[in-house]
Formats: sequence, structure tokens, C-alpha cells
Amino acid sequence: MQNDITLRGAIGEKVINNIQKSYLKYTESSGAVFELNGNYATRLFTSKYCDFLNQAPRDRSGRTKKEDTKNGKRVCHECCWAASLKSIKEKKPCEFECPGGIKIFTAPIVVRGKVLGMNNAGVSNPPTDENKIREIAKKFNVDPKDLLQSAREYTARPDYIFEAAKHHILMAADTIAELFLRKKAEKELKESEVKYYDLYENSPDMYVSVDLKTAKILECNQTLAHNLGYKKKEILSRQVHYINHPKTMETPTKI
Repeated sequence: MQNDITLRGAIGEKVINNIQKSYLKYTESSGAVFELNGNYATRLFTSKYCDFLNQAPRDRSGRTKKEDTKNGKRVCHECCWAASLKSIKEKKPCEFECPGGIKIFTAPIVVRGKVLGMNNAGVSNPPTDENKIREIAKKFNVDPKDLLQSAREYTARPDYIFEAAKHHILMAADTIAELFLRKKAEKELKESEVKYYDLYENSPDMYVSVDLKTAKILECNQTLAHNLGYKKKEILSRQVHYINHPKTMETPTKI
């Protein structure tokens, strides 16, 4: 299958976000769905800790969000995407620790054996060990006190919450893949209908579709209407054996 439409374009950002919220609402972590080219299909920063690390480099430089994206300075994006490449290559879930000290669980979005994107989310509490915090703060060039405060503001979850979230992340990837497949099929069907209707409507041959029970004409092409001397709308819903040629016939004629 050719990937000529994106996950976001096919399914919609709102729908994907709602799928993500099904597990992020109880982990209060952050997550993203990537297109195969590495662009975001959508992302949600429900974790203040992650949002702080993602925003801090931009605040220091004075760059806008648009400039940040243009210059490729999206810290969290680049880290998560680089680590997700392994999952894409192997077509299976993987787990890694991001530079911010959060464990990230990734699940490939696979349609008919082909990876079309990636779903991932944080599955651990932010670190609160002061040595670890200082190490991360130095890496991101932020104040360790501010970073520690944002970590402590997070309500710690037990491990079983994050284990359950991993299952939901996998299910979400499968759901997104199924929705993409359906939207792809709908698009192809619509294109096929347009193509064949155009062939039918402009064919030099006469075509008519009749209800066998009522003998009413359900559809016909312009060629038939023209040859009988009618406008198309005058033929539809009339019974097939009561169509006269207005110019040459005075009695009913069968088509």
C-alpha cells in the first residue's frame, strides 16, 4: 500500500488526541504519534515536567515555537524520534530512557505489514534524585532547582499504572492503524466511483438501470437521454415501457 496520505490527514488530530487521552489521563505523562517521516501527527504534553524541559531551551534562546521547529531545535521531538527508529526498523515495541530521565514506551503503527508511524508515551515517574536532576539540568541548561520543583509537583504513580498504560499504547497503535486502513479504503472507493461514473456517463453507448419489480428507471447516462430526445431528469423514475421519443413516436416504445 502506498502511503499517499498521512495519519493526521486521514484520521484527524482530534480523533488521535482522544485516543491518546484514554491512557494519558491517568498517567499524566506526555505522548506523541509520529508520521513515518518523523513529523508529529499529534502530541500531548500533560506532564509539567516534560513541558518544562521541552520549553526551557526555547525560553533561553528567545525563539518562537515556529522558529524552534524550523531550526530543528525540538529537544523532546528529536530524542523520542531517534529512539523510535529502532522500533520502526524491528516492527515491534521498545522502551528507552529519554535525556530527561523518563522511560518512553513506543509502539509501531503497522498496516498490512508496513510501518506507517509510531505511538509513544512516558511510562515512569520523573526523577527526583538530586544527583540525577543536576545531571539532567546541566544537559538541558536549566536551573536544577526549577527542574526538581517541576518533578516534585508530579503525583507519583505506582508501577502497575504504567504497565497498564503500555497495554493501552499498544492498543492505541492498533486502533490508529485500523482507522487509517478504513479511511484509505473509503478514499479509494470514492475515487473509483468517480472514475467509473465518469466512464459510464460519457460513454458513446446507451446505459440504463431499471428496478425489476417496478420497471422504473433508476439511472441512465446522457447518451441514452440524448438519443431518445429527453433531458436526463425527465427519464429518471419513469417506467421503462412508457418512454416515447417526443419527435418521432406517438405510442409507447420499449427500450
